[in-house]
Amino acid sequence: MLTNEEIIQNQITVVNKLGPASSATLSLLQSTMRIESVQVTDLWYRSETGSMELLVEESGATTSLIVAYEGNQHFDLEVTINDVTTRPVRLGQRKYFGGQVSLSRSIEVGETMEFGLSEIGLWINTPGDSQRTTQLTSGECYRKQYTARSVTPSVAIKTTNVIFRALLNKCKGDTFCIVSKDNRIGIYNNGVGDDQKITPITCSDEHSDHMAGVNHLVIFNSLYRRKESCMGVINQLSRLGDVDIVEYGIIEGRVYVMIEGEDYSARLTYHSMSGLNTEVEIPAVRTKKQPKRRAVTQIPVERTIDIVAQEEPTLEVEPIDFTAEELARLNVWERAHEEWCVSRDQRYSNSRAVWFSHYSMMLIRRGEAPDELDITIMSKV
Repeated sequence: MLTNEEIIQNQITVVNKLGPASSATLSLLQSTMRIESVQVTDLWYRSETGSMELLVEESGATTSLIVAYEGNQHFDLEVTINDVTTRPVRLGQRKYFGGQVSLSRSIEVGETMEFGLSEIGLWINTPGDSQRTTQLTSGECYRKQYTARSVTPSVAIKTTNVIFRALLNKCKGDTFCIVSKDNRIGIYNNGVGDDQKITPITCSDEHSDHMAGVNHLVIFNSLYRRKESCMGVINQLSRLGDVDIVEYGIIEGRVYVMIEGEDYSARLTYHSMSGLNTEVEIPAVRTKKQPKRRAVTQIPVERTIDIVAQEEPTLEVEPIDFTAEELARLNVWERAHEEWCVSRDQRYSNSRAVWFSHYSMMLIRRGEAPDELDITIMSKV
């Protein structure tokens, strides 16, 4: 922990966070502040040229910390941590800090994180450095005048981890591209002619024409890589608690993915890819046919009998036919949901969609993903 002497001597404002959000932030920084060797496979180095900016935002009685890091080979990272504490309580107006970062890759992940912010430097205490203070900056560091954050997506699509991964896999071996055109949105693989695969996306918002793309392997590895040497962030964060992809889209011509966990959110914004095929025609989204209403036969009645108003006919709901294999998998979904409810003292749900959500989170913690059978069942329910 930063001592009172250090705080007074360097005029430091301390920002502290405990719990899952701290663990998640340290884990993200640990993996993001490294670059891969171009000569040796699966060898990683500490980034010496990255830069970090910390923004403290106050809203009423709550304070949030935004940690932005640039220096990764493939994306920029921004983590928003909610409900941080500050000391001494003299922060006053919001302050914006920046500087080049040289952080040891031996940083340990734990449930305690403390940043020190001053006019001349940035400091960090982590569980691995509990006995000493680490100054992050190797270059110039200074306090900037606060400016309002104005990064607004030009295309934003709500999603879940399961849905996003299925869309990503449609572009396997090629490029994951997002396009909005003629007020339609689609995902395509940057192919041409018969090699081009386009998936229209349902979206109620109106969008102008935009396009952005990322190499499929780059975005897949950053999210879902299983190797311990540099694990994908979804697999990494799922070890620390519940996490889900909640949104993706385009910001300033770049693909981004938004992740949410307990008391924090993280956005990965990927570097732009050139040479995208602009000749894209987005098909309309196919809508499922609504079930037909039953025909009502009018029964003639005698004039002396009062006519009773007929009730609105109910819709016929066709039963879902599952194979024996699908029923067995549904039981696995249900057991995963029951375990989730018991561990969190939550009420049991009869919704198969809820079962599938908790089953998917269980797989993510194991470094796995739903297979074709799961997707087939989900399409039925």
